[in-house]
Amino acid sequence: MPHEEDRSSERDTVLGTILGLLGKGATLELVEKAGGARLYVPEAPAPESRIAKLVGLPAAQALSKEFAGIAVNIPLAKLWRVSVYRERGMSYADIAIKLCTSETNVHRWLRTLGLTKTREQDGAAGP
Repeated sequence: MPHEEDRSSERDTVLGTILGLLGKGATLELVEKAGGARLYVPEAPAPESRIAKLVGLPAAQALSKEFAGIAVNIPLAKLWRVSVYRERGMSYADIAIKLCTSETNVHRWLRTLGLTKTREQDGAAGP
């Protein structure tokens, strides 16, 4: 049975490969719609294929260049998504809602990434 570090490294590699093929916007769309699922990537995606319906035919065709004929474990990519959402100006609360997690987790993940701000900078009220 693989260790958690092995699975984490595999997820990071898959995310990096997808990012390289699709770019940030389409990758975000994919992980928001299918993160945590195994998704089959056909060798020649058709417009009616599940992958094409999720991310569009051009993105599905790009994915098939690397993942043709296999089922890909689409990562949840929560840490990466937190950084993208914060980069887009979302508050801790909005990020927490988007990821179905707590603001405490959002803060912890952003701290891990070196992206935390004070409560005043984030617009939070009260001490």
